[in-house]
Amino acid sequence: MPAISWLKSVILDIACTAVIAVAVLVEPAWARWFVIIYTPFMLLMKVAALSVSRGTIKRSRAGKARQVEAPAAFFHVIYGINLALFVLGRWWIMVAAWAAIWALSVSYARRVGSVA
Repeated sequence: MPAISWLKSVILDIACTAVIAVAVLVEPAWARWFVIIYTPFMLLMKVAALSVSRGTIKRSRAGKARQVEAPAAFFHVIYGINLALFVLGRWWIMVAAWAAIWALSVSYARRVGSVA
């Protein structure tokens, strides 16, 4: 199943989107706390990724074994769903944070030469 072999690498992304949906639609306290902690962490990781020099990124990617990566469109869909959920729930700070995460992800992909 080479066509879906990348699904193993995105299980966490799918699970996080599911928890975001639960937080917005059902509103249990544990899911709300997950979102409040996870979102700034993701934002920080995206900023950190952009602050690393391009040469370092290329060297680190070249040294790793080739693994199947999810298509860029998958991440656009995930970030779009997350953003839509937060708009639906009127979590405006999270809307801004996830819009920034999405924009930073696109910037990073362009920087390293991926298509996003």
